[in-house]
Amino acid sequence: ALTARSAERLWQKGLPLHLVVMGSSSDRWPGKPDTRLHKMGMLPAGEISRTLQACDFQAAPYLDGISARRTAAMAGIEHGLAVLSTKGRLTDSSLPWGGPLPMVDAKDERGFCELLERLLLPDERQRWAEAGAVFCRDHLDREKLAGQYLDLLGSIVRQSGVRRRPDGP
Repeated sequence: ALTARSAERLWQKGLPLHLVVMGSSSDRWPGKPDTRLHKMGMLPAGEISRTLQACDFQAAPYLDGISARRTAAMAGIEHGLAVLSTKGRLTDSSLPWGGPLPMVDAKDERGFCELLERLLLPDERQRWAEAGAVFCRDHLDREKLAGQYLDLLGSIVRQSGVRRRPDGP
């Protein structure tokens, strides 16, 4: 609903914004039909990738906030898009979200709309997309994440005092 209300505001200003909505929520998109709104529905992974590659940026607001578990937003970042999102109770504070991703509080409709309008500027999109690529490389690299996860599990095992069985793993 946040993206829909922001898009309506920008359309009322006459700004050239087209929205592509993917996933099951596209069927429940609020508002009246519009030629600038493209409801894609559920897509296979390859189609999602091709659709993201055709986009200039991604708006990914979440009522409870962005996190690394938000696969749609992470896919946008991995595809080199500037991703606009929101902070909320589930936003992982251990990651520096605000630097690479344009973000506002999940309830800040005006701020979201303002950032969405800024993303219509090519230089802003490029700057945020480049920062997102650095963020992805530095914090979301799969090998780094797997290593961190294994380190965490090892730490938990060591702290618990659990010992390996002589006949098992």
